[in-house]
Amino acid sequence: MWQRMNQAWQDPVKGSWWKVLLLIGAYLVSQILAEWGLIQYGLAQSGIDSYDLVGADLSDLVYIHPWAFVILEAIALVVLILGVSIWGFKLFDWTLNKWKLLVGGFAIYGIMYCYLTIYDQVLIAYNPAFETTQNQAALQVSTQGAPFLLTFLALAILGPIVEEILFRGLVMKYLLPQLPWLGLGISSVIFGLLHQPANALEWGLYAGMGLILGLTYLKTRRLEYAICVHIINNCVAVMMMHGL
Repeated sequence: MWQRMNQAWQDPVKGSWWKVLLLIGAYLVSQILAEWGLIQYGLAQSGIDSYDLVGADLSDLVYIHPWAFVILEAIALVVLILGVSIWGFKLFDWTLNKWKLLVGGFAIYGIMYCYLTIYDQVLIAYNPAFETTQNQAALQVSTQGAPFLLTFLALAILGPIVEEILFRGLVMKYLLPQLPWLGLGISSVIFGLLHQPANALEWGLYAGMGLILGLTYLKTRRLEYAICVHIINNCVAVMMMHGL
């Protein structure tokens, strides 16, 4: 098993490292432009003059539109899929047995669930008043008033696909194809930071999740497994957010 995990990634693409960086740049630009458009919509709906804005108001304006999360994730997915297709990055195996994928996904999610349960106790021990992470609290506020199905589509389906293509597929496989363990470490660190932790312990929670997803990809060499586990985890999280 470890020998396989130490192997360099297959399906090489010439100049993949700079193509990955360029694609990540395109992803970031697309998100900035999409958020700018949503802010303009928010300004029009709220009647707030742009000159009266303070920094804290911007995120509220972005999510006034009920489709905001779906729009952002859909644009991100389109940009990433276009880049992956244009440069010939091979991330998916469409012949993968769907039942095997589902069973494997739930089995690995069981490991992640145990990790999250134990880590929650660590967070509570550190701060007895702890209820949820800063990222989770922000999501709850941002999705208030949005239809459940839209929230579910954006956070439980589109979000995991985008993040797995970005962090596991691109960073792990094509940014550092000859250094799989370094790619695993870098992707996990950045994954933790992406979720805007309030402190080092919250960062550790998300970085650990990224590590589990990365190890899943490293072991199976199939991005679909990491996506499946991520979707299951986010489905549970979204349903808990809505008291289901």
